[in-house]
Amino acid sequence: MKKWNISVRSGIGRSGIHELQDQDLLTSDQYQQGMSLSGGIRLGYKFSNYLMFVAGAEWEKIEDRRVRSAIFTNVQTDQGVFSYTNTYYYRNKFSRLQAPVSLHFYPLPNKAKAYIVAGIMPVKIYSGTITSTGFSTNPDETTVEKKNLKADFDIPFNQGQDRRWIYLSGVGFEFSNRISAELIYRFNKPVQYMIFDPGQTMIGVPIYTIRANQGIRLSVQVRLN
Repeated sequence: MKKWNISVRSGIGRSGIHELQDQDLLTSDQYQQGMSLSGGIRLGYKFSNYLMFVAGAEWEKIEDRRVRSAIFTNVQTDQGVFSYTNTYYYRNKFSRLQAPVSLHFYPLPNKAKAYIVAGIMPVKIYSGTITSTGFSTNPDETTVEKKNLKADFDIPFNQGQDRRWIYLSGVGFEFSNRISAELIYRFNKPVQYMIFDPGQTMIGVPIYTIRANQGIRLSVQVRLN
């Protein structure tokens, strides 16, 4: 049994969640998933036929979306009583570096090459953009507002939001001595992001909830030794 192995890895998946959350009687958030792409290397050490330790270094691009809707009914205007909706579309894209560390458990090593994965992954976001488009259909006119901002983690409220410990679990299967595949779910708390720094003013700045740091990924590993 060869104890040490080194592999290259590439993966594709879905980041974020798909969920509807009511914020109040008028406002709701529809969270939507986006694509994720990743690649890197990993080093494994097999303690026995049942257990292997794996550590890696990766790059990953993640994305999620959110639609916020606010419905106003029976609004009194000079033209009468109307109902209208304010809708904002958010698209969050980030690139991050990560170092997954996990244990692989082979419950039936002599009968099947399937294994269970559990571990933890420190991540560091090094770039990102937040794009928003807003539509307001009021009784008088339809207005459109577009913004494209670079993520700023130097803002005091945002400091530390770009560094996280993410937990992971899933299953894998070895097709041969050199090729394996894994289906892994990564989960953690969402990023609470402030769009700008109000400084010493009394301005109330909205907090944007971003769920792109969680999601599912299918990866393929190819051993080099």
